[in-house]
Amino acid sequence: MMSRPLVLRVEDLGAPESLDLADLSIGDFEVRCTGTLAEAEAFLAHEQVDLVLLDLDLPDSSGLETLRRLRKRAPHTAILAVGDALDRELEDRVCAAGAHTYLVRGNTAPGHLVHALRTALALERVKAALRDITRPTAAARLESFAREVGEIGQTFKHLLGALTTFGGNALAELPPLAAARLEIQEALAVAQSAADLSKRLIELSREAEEEAAEDELDEA
Repeated sequence: MMSRPLVLRVEDLGAPESLDLADLSIGDFEVRCTGTLAEAEAFLAHEQVDLVLLDLDLPDSSGLETLRRLRKRAPHTAILAVGDALDRELEDRVCAAGAHTYLVRGNTAPGHLVHALRTALALERVKAALRDITRPTAAARLESFAREVGEIGQTFKHLLGALTTFGGNALAELPPLAAARLEIQEALAVAQSAADLSKRLIELSREAEEEAAEDELDEA
């Protein structure tokens, strides 16, 4: 029997609100918790973790520095950052610093959390597969795979753009209390998550192509 992916939850245990992890501990994931960044770093030093749910503000660290320190400790582990502010600019900065995504504490449904974790795990496994490609044909295989990933990402991006436009137009035409509004809004939320994944796939393909070019220079 395969072991469940291990999620390390790093949160201020004295905080009034937290993410609901009930669905995780009884479902697809095994969950461990630490209360400070130092405890998380110590845990990662001797445990293999698949995913990290990281509060940006902890008793011993705060803000993007929290993410940077943990990313340094676990460079190949998917990190989902958790904060209090619903801020698009902050979300962009968090993702640029190495997080898979940014979740807002108290504003993330359990179903969305599970979806985000599954997506992050799948993406990290793709990255691991890219890293595991061996020489002497590594550069050519990496470039080919990166191109395919980029094409998939672009295709999803166009399809999801069309879906988002259609859903937005449908919402504009529905009465405020129409039952179908909720279903459309949920579909648009899933589409946005998928669009974020497509964006990451495109970025990943570009990084892989650059790595392949560097490998070709090394082999020359």
